[in-house]
Amino acid sequence: MKRLPTALFIFLFSLVVAQDSLAQRDLSGKIQVQAARQTSVRITSGAGAVTSTLVGPVYPPPLGANFSMSGSPNDGLLGRASGKDWYLSGVELSSHTTVYWGPVNGDVRLSMDGAVFTSAETLQYSSGSSNLLNGVVEWTGTSSYYQKISHAPIAVSTQFVMTVTDSTTGSPIALTAAPGIGLPANVGAVVTVTPGLHYRVNFRFTINNTTPHLDFFDANADASYGQAYSSFGDGFYYINVPPTISSISSQSTIENNSVGPLPFVIHDLEQPPTALLVTAWSSNQTIVPNGNIALGGTDTSRTISITPGTNQTGSATITVTVFDGADSASTPFNLTVDPPIQFQVAPNSLNFGSVLLGSTRMDSVIASNPGAGTVHVSSATSNNPKFIVTPTADSIPGGGNKKFLISYSPNATVADTGKIYFTHDAPTSPDSVTLVGRGVLEIIVQKRQDTDGDTLTLGDQTPKVWHLALYAGSVAPANLVAGGDGSSLIVGGLGAGVYIATEGDSGSSWHRINGNKTLQDTVTLSTIPVTTITFINFKPNSLSVSSFQDNDGNFATAGDRVAKQWHLEIHKNSAGGPLVYQGDATAIANASLGDGTYYATEADSLNWLHLGYVADGTPAASPGTNAVAIALAGGQQGALDFVNAPPVYSEYFRSFREDSLALDKDYAGKLGKPVKRKPKFVDFSFDLIAPQSVSVTLKFSVLSTGIAVKGPDTVGVWSNSKLVTTFPINSGSTVHFTGRGFKGSLMKATYEWATVPHSTKGNVTLASNILRLPMPDRVNALFEAYNASGFASTGGLLVGKVHSDSAKSYGWVLQKKYTDVLKSLYDKKAITPL
Repeated sequence: MKRLPTALFIFLFSLVVAQDSLAQRDLSGKIQVQAARQTSVRITSGAGAVTSTLVGPVYPPPLGANFSMSGSPNDGLLGRASGKDWYLSGVELSSHTTVYWGPVNGDVRLSMDGAVFTSAETLQYSSGSSNLLNGVVEWTGTSSYYQKISHAPIAVSTQFVMTVTDSTTGSPIALTAAPGIGLPANVGAVVTVTPGLHYRVNFRFTINNTTPHLDFFDANADASYGQAYSSFGDGFYYINVPPTISSISSQSTIENNSVGPLPFVIHDLEQPPTALLVTAWSSNQTIVPNGNIALGGTDTSRTISITPGTNQTGSATITVTVFDGADSASTPFNLTVDPPIQFQVAPNSLNFGSVLLGSTRMDSVIASNPGAGTVHVSSATSNNPKFIVTPTADSIPGGGNKKFLISYSPNATVADTGKIYFTHDAPTSPDSVTLVGRGVLEIIVQKRQDTDGDTLTLGDQTPKVWHLALYAGSVAPANLVAGGDGSSLIVGGLGAGVYIATEGDSGSSWHRINGNKTLQDTVTLSTIPVTTITFINFKPNSLSVSSFQDNDGNFATAGDRVAKQWHLEIHKNSAGGPLVYQGDATAIANASLGDGTYYATEADSLNWLHLGYVADGTPAASPGTNAVAIALAGGQQGALDFVNAPPVYSEYFRSFREDSLALDKDYAGKLGKPVKRKPKFVDFSFDLIAPQSVSVTLKFSVLSTGIAVKGPDTVGVWSNSKLVTTFPINSGSTVHFTGRGFKGSLMKATYEWATVPHSTKGNVTLASNILRLPMPDRVNALFEAYNASGFASTGGLLVGKVHSDSAKSYGWVLQKKYTDVLKSLYDKKAITPL
């Protein structure tokens, strides 16, 4: 191809909109320009910001942007010197749109030896040669030049310069670097499109930085040596705002029924509604196939209609999307396809089992409606009055359920059956529930232990583990209904008839004290729901109380004791409590005592001394004690012996026999002095109860000797001391103290238990505190005897008696004075025969 001689290089600038490449010639057909649309670039501003898309290059400009473009071919030498000018004027933009114009949308290429571009003929943006603030941007590189002298292409340096100025004032327009808005660096720079401004854009190629701008050697050359080709294209870029779509609420429908049309609204700032693409899809192709979704409406008002799959129930998420060519927006909503109204009841049968006559057992069923509409239960009825259902009518919304209570109240020992019928407006009406139950009787056999032997006092009766059994008809192994060891035997599910309750035999130590007082009770069941049979057993205790006379007055010696008739009594709870038994005898006994504390008492008798007692074989010296507590439980056998000294030991002075005076030689006929009647000793006793398992220390006001006993055990002794400490005593145990003080004054004592964390102290309350006189001598006896006429003789003391066989033999004589008694001990002449 030959180049025109009139111009070395002329090019035509074209704006391209479509996705495919476009090639066209200028008016003279000399230069061919190629352009291609670039891929859109997505940019994001800030963390979590809404993503927007930078769209371009496009032509015409986006919605609301208008302009006019004009320019001259600049053919001939004018094109060599000044390049090519384009003008942008009358720009109008909507307020929401940010628009840029770029002179280059991709590679800049130049070839002067044919229409084929090599990779080396691509120019690169040069930031160093550009001056964006003054509207200058430059691309540099190499191009292929066909030299006519050598008839071969040579590579020459090439510059492509774009200058943007205000077409009115000529002032430069500042440019924005392409990477600043997310475009490739080789785009170079873009112009911010401002409404109302007019732009002049000048393009020119320079080869080897010389003028003319193309090949000046070809100014008058033959055009047959080649033709220059360039390739670059401009376009508009804008920040696309994603479209919007209104929400759609969740929907429900009944099986095989459509939904819609449902309205929704779409909108986009850059594109008209007709340019927006609306689509919809289903998450569950079985419930809603995509082909069953229909979109409708016009402009911004759109609709969606949905037809579920045939005979399908369930749910699907329907997503509706609007797309403006760059960005999209979606709204999802849930569609539930319900079955038609239904009625179901579960369980469909109830077994109430065995129910006591006169009682009621409750159960329930659940009626549900898995369908969509409301099921109306018009009635719930029973065909057997022993079975009652509530409520008798109700409504169940779609997907809901209601509880129906059913009661069973038997009145006879028979098997009962029945049905509950539910009448409703669902297709399966009526539905029913089958019911069964049986009325039964019950026997309770219980065992109680009575501790006081009195059935009228119930507070002392407690459950007792025993072998209990129940037989039907008669007592035989084959007729055993139930049995076992326990305090009660509950046997349910019984029919009418004769039953025999039995208790095990535990020997003669236990006695039944209620009912027929035997080991069996027979009952006949008919209509009474519950029959209780109680065996009340009592294990009696025994207590014997005896009285003994101690002839020497010394409690420590038991060999001289003989049974003595006395008035004896047994009391309950206290010495003055209820009288249980009494008698005037040497011993009394009661073998039917209940558990508890009993008091054995003996009557006081003038001048007799209470020396102590023996409890269950254990002696306890306790002067003055005539009432003793004995605890009995669980069939114990208790025994208590009272020991008393005769009246002689209660006189002021110990008495004597007559011959003791006659044979007394201590004073050798002298009168002597009587012993003064002044207390010389004190006998005392008391009890203490241990608060803990510790020892106790006692302090006495005078020197004393004594013993401390706990039951049969000696826990402490002391002799001629004011202080004693016992062995440790079990908590709650009673310790009995007995002693004699060696001074004629009443005893006082204090105690101190070694309790923790602090000791327990107090004063002792003495049960007995008796002053004792000294032993009299014979002078005291004489005074007493004669002055008080203490002897049966008249006018004196019968000291001896004359023996008939010999007048000289020793005999007894009657002395008129007690001084004569003294003489008779050594002067035989003083003896006057009787």
